[in-house]
Amino acid sequence: MTRKGTSVQEIVTDNILRKLESAPEWEKGWTITAIPRNYVSNRPYTGINILLLGLSSPFGSPYWMTYKQATEQGGHVKKGETSSIAVFWKPGEMKEVKRPDGTTKKEYGAPVFRYYRVFNWEQTEGVPEKTQPKLHHDPITACEMWFDSLVVSPTIKTDNAHGPHYATARDEIHLPDMGSFTSPERYYKTRAHETVHWTGHSSRLNRLKLDEGVTDEKRAYEELIAELGAAMFAAVTGISPDTEDNSAAYVRSWLIPLQNDPGMIIKAAAAAQKAITYLTGDKDLSNPVPAVATSTEVGAVA
Repeated sequence: MTRKGTSVQEIVTDNILRKLESAPEWEKGWTITAIPRNYVSNRPYTGINILLLGLSSPFGSPYWMTYKQATEQGGHVKKGETSSIAVFWKPGEMKEVKRPDGTTKKEYGAPVFRYYRVFNWEQTEGVPEKTQPKLHHDPITACEMWFDSLVVSPTIKTDNAHGPHYATARDEIHLPDMGSFTSPERYYKTRAHETVHWTGHSSRLNRLKLDEGVTDEKRAYEELIAELGAAMFAAVTGISPDTEDNSAAYVRSWLIPLQNDPGMIIKAAAAAQKAITYLTGDKDLSNPVPAVATSTEVGAVA
């Protein structure tokens, strides 16, 4: 039971932490088997809802609906089924606020942020089945097609002498060749991870402001964004959730920061979604500016 006064951010973070700590396969990292969708609208969920409904989901169907929607479809939720939560968010409305000197200024009101209860199609009876067609039967080919179709692409240097990383000052990704990885799946997911880092350059989504100093918290936050983005990529292409051998320690390193900052996972998931959308060419995002490295941008992000 949720304690009185608990914020939506705390409810969401607690939900994610329980999934990470209790799922049998959580040691493999952020395992998203499919991008979850709303049953009625067929729209894919985005941001934090991908984790809430797709992270280590025990269901084979990607379709979710509210209790009311199940009834409207001529069926019902099975007795005894437990709901999951999804989050609805929209920015506050712009309003004019009067200053003490009599002038006015425009500012946004408080955002609308709430959660609601949903059920997977497999938890219902009498609701017609929907089958989501797969875009491609070969996940490796799907990975190649995904990278080939990006509207913006990073410079990738083959580097068998060092581990995979994004070199911010040179604005380029360094990757060992595919043969150095234990599987093509690991190569492509690592490439996606580093490509999400690449979107953070100051000329793009401007997350990597290394001239301000890099704290452990900032680095952990950026790594969380990149790994969530890679998990979204894996879910879209259908590749195996298999990740690095040390992924258990890698994911556990985020548990304390997530517990200390209930809003971190929501912000990171939104940033990861924005990075993926940027790469794939969402019309709402501005065109990229050619990258220009500055002397203040040093170091690399793994």
